[in-house]
Amino acid sequence: MRPPYHRDSRLILALILVALSIAFVPVSQANAELVWVTRAPMPTVRSDFGVATGLNGKIYVIGGQDSTGALNIVEEYDPVKNIWQTRAPMPTPRSALGVVAARDGKIYAIGGVGLNHALSYACLLYTSRCV
Repeated sequence: MRPPYHRDSRLILALILVALSIAFVPVSQANAELVWVTRAPMPTVRSDFGVATGLNGKIYVIGGQDSTGALNIVEEYDPVKNIWQTRAPMPTPRSALGVVAARDGKIYAIGGVGLNHALSYACLLYTSRCV
């Protein structure tokens, strides 16, 4: 008579072999050809910004912070032309904010941290030709 754990050990071994075969699947040829390409740098050096893509295919980088504190800057990147443009600033500086593009193309900047590290409950709508 076999020990009671014999069947379980075969199942565990089979699961380990399946997991190993999945873990070592070779990278496809298409993925091997992907590379990073340097594009035009953001005009404003910052961190903790929000980002969204408009229906026009342009990328909007909103707010954030630099060494002086929270920013109200809005910059638009055109990936086709590889250029940045400064757009209308937010009324108040904010970093660590949520940014989302709605189905209608409008971009919303929500919450974040303002001046003097004050939390913001604001919800702003960006409507400057981003649709």
